[in-house]
Amino acid sequence: MKRVALLLFTLAALGMLVVPAGAEPYWITYEGNDLPENEGWNRYWGNADGEYQGGGAIRTIEDGVLTMDSLYDPWVWDWAYIERPGQMDPELGETLNGDCWWKK
Repeated sequence: MKRVALLLFTLAALGMLVVPAGAEPYWITYEGNDLPENEGWNRYWGNADGEYQGGGAIRTIEDGVLTMDSLYDPWVWDWAYIERPGQMDPELGETLNGDCWWKK
């Protein structure tokens, strides 16, 4: 039983490594040098009053780690996203899903 569990764990771990390798041509990184909106990303935030209201989450960058803390108010939400129209160039036979849930 332990061998089967170890084999399944190993296969799962290897499967997780394949995903980033396969996505490498379209990999987008954020290094945490500055706030995302200053690095080409879009910020989307708000509170119970609606979109772009209030200050959003308390955001800090420390040692390259962006922290978005909205625990002070359960109605606050804040996230960053990036749009890259025309920069995705799949090869023949490849397809990319162009639907984004944040687009209106």
